[in-house]
Amino acid sequence: MQKSCIIIPCYNEAARLNLDAFHRFCTAEKNVDFCFVDDGSTDGTNALLEGFVTGHRERSRLIVIGSNRGKAEAVRRGVLESLENGPFDLIGYFDADLSTPLSAINGFTSVFNRKKRCRFVMGSRFRHMGVRIVRTTVRHYLGRIFSTFSSMLLDLPVYDTQCGAKLLRADTARTLFSEPFVGRWLFDVELLARMIVRYGRLTTLGSVVEFPLREWDERKGSRLRWHYAIAVPFELMKIRKRYFPTNKK
Repeated sequence: MQKSCIIIPCYNEAARLNLDAFHRFCTAEKNVDFCFVDDGSTDGTNALLEGFVTGHRERSRLIVIGSNRGKAEAVRRGVLESLENGPFDLIGYFDADLSTPLSAINGFTSVFNRKKRCRFVMGSRFRHMGVRIVRTTVRHYLGRIFSTFSSMLLDLPVYDTQCGAKLLRADTARTLFSEPFVGRWLFDVELLARMIVRYGRLTTLGSVVEFPLREWDERKGSRLRWHYAIAVPFELMKIRKRYFPTNKK
């Protein structure tokens, strides 16, 4: 059975943290650990996380970053710390609000069991009959526009780059997270760019799997603000300049 570690980046999540859900999952599943990263929270997040980790020392860790560095760096710190304190076969990250329920982790790990070439599984919020994907209309269509531009930049048929639930083989995670990201939030796109640079586009196509979620529920209190949409094109341009400077396929 593969051992997994899930990074949970947290910034002022005291009102949204469902630690009971983590407790229930830790009780039911023995092959998944958690690494919480407090990214400079100024509310009661740190106290809540310290209390949880104290009660689950064998299954969880807490990293505290003194000042807010953004989700990209918080996840990267958690990944690197977990690689050093493993051993883990798989390492990934889920959003702290559990918009993707923890029960989805088993579905992610099953992909690696079925597809031996798989290096990277990405949650995909594909809304269709028989699933429960709750998302506002505005965010849905903004997400579709963003994914279209991301697909064009990467030259990959990716449906959903920004879902905050992903899982990677540990050796792949070590490669992709070794260096800081160029942006604070679009590191999901940057991870795919690094896959292309490191393994080639054809290998990336054959080793990255989008996993359609059965359930996803948009939570109130998102840390993203509307004005951030202005910065998105600039971050995409930085990613292009860094990884595809000549735009050669």
